Amino acid sequence: MKSEQTIPPLAGNVKCDYCTHSPWFTWGPARFSKKTVTDRLRLKYPRFQDLGQIEEIKVVDTTPHGRPVRLRLADSRGRGIELEAENFRLTLDPTGRILRSTFFNVQTETARFVFADGRGFGHGLGMCQYGADGMAQAGGNATYILRHYYPHSRLKRAY
Repeated sequence: MKSEQTIPPLAGNVKCDYCTHSPWFTWGPARFSKKTVTDRLRLKYPRFQDLGQIEEIKVVDTTPHGRPVRLRLADSRGRGIELEAENFRLTLDPTGRILRSTFFNVQTETARFVFADGRGFGHGLGMCQYGADGMAQAGGNATYILRHYYPHSRLKRAY
């Protein structure tokens, strides 16, 4: 269940084929111990106090392009809580420099989680900075670039 209303121009999910030159086009793997994941979730979200150590992270919802949107975090008894992937990412890594986006695959090891096959750097909404640069380098003008990243918006002259 979404807690916020979607604003069409800011809905995201725009495929970007122009950012392969970004240093963060792919990243990872990033590793966090299960204890670290559990401790950080408990610190930020009191509802995690009632769970044991987090033993499983499953993606329960994705964008049409496969970016995780919601995760289910569960303890060894199967008790779980769903959380928006972006909130999870920023709780686990507030700097955003290790888990660079929510576009990852989660692998479970004995004592840790591995976030592999990471792509991108950000929240997945709005304009991809490297993609906009790539479009401009390919000859796209500002109008073309803005219409690509904000397909449900209207451009109007303000003056």
